[in-house]
Formats: sequence, C-alpha cells, structure tokens
Amino acid sequence: MPKKFSPIDKFELPKKKMGRPRKDGGPVIQTTVVFDKNRNAEEQIIVNRGGRGSSKSYSIAQLMVEHFFTIPDVKILILRKTQPSLRQSVIPLIASTIKKYDLWGSITESRRDENIFSPVNGVIHFGGLDDPEKVKSSDWNFIWMEEANEFTYADFVNLKMLLRAPIKSGLRNRMYLSFNPVSEYSWLKEKLLDNQSEDKLEIHSTYIHNPFLSDDYVRTIRSLIDQNKNFYRIFALGEWGRLDHLVYSNWMTIPYLPEGSKVWGLDFGFSNPSALVEIIVDGRKISVAERLYEKGLTTDKLIERLEAIIPENERGSYPIYGDNAAPDKIQSLNERGFWCVPANKAVKAGIDYLKTCRIEVKDDSDHLLREIKGYSYKTDKDDHPVEDVIKWEDHLVDALRYGVYSYHCEGRDNSISFIKVI
Repeated sequence: MPKKFSPIDKFELPKKKMGRPRKDGGPVIQTTVVFDKNRNAEEQIIVNRGGRGSSKSYSIAQLMVEHFFTIPDVKILILRKTQPSLRQSVIPLIASTIKKYDLWGSITESRRDENIFSPVNGVIHFGGLDDPEKVKSSDWNFIWMEEANEFTYADFVNLKMLLRAPIKSGLRNRMYLSFNPVSEYSWLKEKLLDNQSEDKLEIHSTYIHNPFLSDDYVRTIRSLIDQNKNFYRIFALGEWGRLDHLVYSNWMTIPYLPEGSKVWGLDFGFSNPSALVEIIVDGRKISVAERLYEKGLTTDKLIERLEAIIPENERGSYPIYGDNAAPDKIQSLNERGFWCVPANKAVKAGIDYLKTCRIEVKDDSDHLLREIKGYSYKTDKDDHPVEDVIKWEDHLVDALRYGVYSYHCEGRDNSISFIKVI
C-alpha cells in the first residue's frame, strides 16, 4: 500500500542550535528558532500560536530567564489563569531552566508571595488571576500569559495596561502569549490577531521547529493524522481548529476533594508518564485529583513516589486499580504493602459508564484537565466520529476510567444501579 502523505513530511527538522556560549565558561545554552523569533521581536505583543512540542513555552521561559539575569531592576509577571495550574507547570519550568544554566544558587526566593529575585535586582512574580488583587495595581516590564486561551479578552486588556514599569534605555515593555489554537472562535484570533490596530507579532510554530524532540514523540504526533484530522491540525500543525467529538462534557472543576469512599487509578508508564489519580466516589458523583504524572519511573522509583503520596495507614484500606497489562508491577506494589488490583480496562463500557456520572476535577490537576479537555473520538475518512478514542495524552483519563469502572464492576458502591446508555 502507498504511504499516506502527511503535509508535514515535506519539512525537515532543523538542525540543533547550540546557542550562545556562557562568558563564564558555564553550560552552553541550547535554543530553537522559536527562541530567536521571540528574542528578536520588535512589536509590543508577541503571540506564540503552536502545536504541542513546538518549544514555544520553553523558549519564552528561556527569554524570561535571560531578561531576569541581565536587565537591572526588571519586573517580570508570569501568569496562568489559576495559581494551582501555575504551580504545576510554569514555576517548575522556570526553576528547571535556571538550574540548567547553573544559576539557581544566585537567586533569592520568597515563597510567601511567589517571587524570586536575581543578583541584578530583577524580580519574577508568579501569579494567577484567581487572585487579581496582587496583580492589578502593579506595573511590569514583561508579562507572559501561558495557556492564554484560558484567559478572557478583558483579562488581556487589563494586563496590557500594566506594561508601564520604567525600563533600561533602548528596551521596550512587552507582553508574550502562548497557547494551542483549539478554537477558531477564540478571542485570541477574533479580537487580537485579526485586529489590525494592535502592535503585535504572531509566531507560529510546530514540532518541526523543535529539534530536541525524541523520535518516538515525533512519530506519536504524526500518527494523529490517521486518527482525527482536526486533532492533527491543532496539536501537530498548530492551526486553528475546533475540538469536535469530545468524549467527556460532563465535568467541572472544584477547589478541593470531598470526604467519601476513596479509590485510586494507576496507569503504569516509563517512556510515557506513570499516572495516578485519587478518586472519591459518591454514587454517580465522581471527584478526582491528579496525584502523579511523571516519566522515567522504574518500579522501585514508582513505589517511592506512591509511598510519599499515599499515607501508610491508607495503603491497605483503599484499592489501587492498576493497568492489568503489568502484573509484575501490581505484584511488586502488593509486596510493599499496597492494595493493588488489576483494573477492568474495558474501554467502551468504561467510557459509557463515566459519561453517566458527574465528574468533578480538582482545579490544580493541570495534566488531567488538559487531557480531559482534548479527549476525543477518532474520525473516519469523511471526518465522522467512530467508537474508538484517540490514543494521545490519555494516561490520566485512562487511570480515572480504571478506578471508577473497576470499582463499579466489583459492586463496591452499592448505591449504584446500572443505567443503560442510549
């Protein structure tokens, strides 16, 4: 059979750039062309639209770190819509970037108000608009809105008004936005990018701009074209689209988990992340929180993580429903005092059951929220949905299904009677 043509095949991955050598002989800073485009931009508003793995977030993080250490008295504001999401994503990204440059020992932290300070009196403040009082009366040189599609247009306008801090001669205060273009009806397109009066630059990037991706990840991204063309356009090509045929729409966010009957769902991984969710079951109300999402965990390392997450007095009291394709790992967990049960992995039946539930997701479950927002059905050649789901970033939603459906099938929740899905 002839090989299917992917529009991306006509591109070649750019060669790795080694970046600029450090004057002090420290580690060489590796960058991509996305970093160069952001660094060389002259406009006030820099909009980074791109697919997954395109290096847009990492490149902006590199630029913020460069400003932080080189511009005296610089004031940088880095935002996600909520503080919990910020702590799960951007703060670790900035911290790992500084550590990679071997500069962590030269900063001062203030954990109370989410600030870090540089040797040249630069400050980075990490904020969420769920606590706007800390942000709205301040002024800044650089503002970065990560996952900008989470914000509103009013948020953008108000933040733009804060670009008023004094800055070193020859430089300009700027705002950076980064996002995946999941909706063609987003304010980012209609009110910002299509607005000719804005002093802006749009930087469009895809995985082809990131030469540091593994071959496995590149193959995974390219495989999306055979599962759902619109999904491929958004997450591979970074083109505007619309997430159709979503699996779950019956969910909402909550600030904390309630008390109740507890189970755990666990999807084993190594090259893919190991994913653990804590689940509270109350009839058909399912409350869930992400507790682990990490690659490269051996069985021993996974057990260490679980011992840190699950209190010792709970390990034999609440079942962990684990991926039944890894019986050796299940056995190892049980030998270490956990109650780990092979999960019922029936995909269609498990999804159908979860779709009859009310799903509450703890609002700091950053990776789980990203997965559930994009969890979609495959489509056929005419772009009609089929029963199979897209195998892409589904580790935590799989763990959720393992826990809830296995618990239901074992009849542990006697308050539930099965409702046929029509």
